Amino acid sequence: MPVTAMRAPTQQGQRNIMGLDIYSNTRLIRLVAILRGVTPDQAMKVAEVLCEAGIRAIEVTFNTDGAAKIITALGKRFANDMAIGAGTVTNLEQLSSAIDAGASFILSPDCQTDVIRGTKHAGLFSIPGAMTPTEIQNAVRAGADMVKLFPAGNLGVGYMKSVLAPLNDAKLMVVGGVDQTNIAQFFEAGAVAAGVGSCLVNKSEVTAGDYAKLKVRAAEFARLAL
Repeated sequence: MPVTAMRAPTQQGQRNIMGLDIYSNTRLIRLVAILRGVTPDQAMKVAEVLCEAGIRAIEVTFNTDGAAKIITALGKRFANDMAIGAGTVTNLEQLSSAIDAGASFILSPDCQTDVIRGTKHAGLFSIPGAMTPTEIQNAVRAGADMVKLFPAGNLGVGYMKSVLAPLNDAKLMVVGGVDQTNIAQFFEAGAVAAGVGSCLVNKSEVTAGDYAKLKVRAAEFARLAL
């Protein structure tokens, strides 16, 4: 299922996006690499490898030390090449920090209507997390542009297909347990995007300064998803 372009919402103020704007091309987030628990230097090196492989979106989770500074640095460095978003955003304080940092999209593990509406008010792309049909519908009604089905790997491709049968207009990003063995199946079943964390960016390898395996995996994920 192709990811179609969407029109940006009415702007309530000056958008301070660092990096590419999702609203100009939502296919940028067909595959999102999730960075969690990395240092600023590690994040920069990882982003360079991912960008070379053709991955065009990175999520920096807000339970990473210095997440806001990392988002700003990556946004400046890859202003013409990647979309940089904030993840694990669960409250308005974190949302405010992400907006100030220049994030272009906001992901959450849950469905908080105040975070969704705050994201939209700032003119940013909203991707809250949900598991059940009710949660998915609540997210859409609150203004979400896309909904993160989480944890998708545990729920399975069959579950997502069953959900999309009645909710066929839902735009789902699968996150949590998505790897090389199932990502293509999720896309074939109707997912419009996928977020991949440790199955792509292995923290032990990054800590050791070993980016060779990341380069191989990034190319493989890009081939499967893009």
